Amino acid sequence: PYLTRMLNYSAALSAAASEGAMAATLQSQTAALLLNAQGRITLINDLARALLGDGLVESRGRLIAERGASHAALEARIAAALGGEGGRLGVDAGPLVIRTRSGGVLLVDVTPLKAAMADAFGQSGALVTLVDPMRRPEPSAALLRRLYGLTARESEVAVMIARGEGVGEMAEALGLRESSTRQIVKALLWKTGARRQSELTAMFAQARRDA
Repeated sequence: PYLTRMLNYSAALSAAASEGAMAATLQSQTAALLLNAQGRITLINDLARALLGDGLVESRGRLIAERGASHAALEARIAAALGGEGGRLGVDAGPLVIRTRSGGVLLVDVTPLKAAMADAFGQSGALVTLVDPMRRPEPSAALLRRLYGLTARESEVAVMIARGEGVGEMAEALGLRESSTRQIVKALLWKTGARRQSELTAMFAQARRDA
């Protein structure tokens, strides 16, 4: 019973470590999946889940590229990362390009979890990060809130401003009146020192690149 309890406690700590490290990837706006030593997906953040379904899918707990050649290349990358042979198979050379059905691409990096990284994620295996070059990165609400001392609602509006959305779009998305949304924009202008919404857009978008 004592050994079982210790093993359960160890598993719980590992899971907590994994979730904490994955939360950090979400905070940095990185689409990421965590694979165990057998190549199965153990954790996936919301950003990565949003990129799946077009050229790259999750099937029976594994990451699958829908095109045959891309799938073989992805499997080779994952196997190399898990087997410690990343250099030989080109894992360290750059991201793998996965073609999507819609005509775009996804850039896929597979990084072995070793030493400090394995400790941070609470397991050995691999970290897979995804990038859609066509999607403009946006700052997180938490980042803008911390940088400019915003309220939760103000930070939500700030993220939408960084996307280039107008007052009407923001009001509809948040379920607010346009007049209320304009008041929040005015508060953001006052807190940041910007003079117009276009300046806010540039300022908040730059915050993501500088983070």
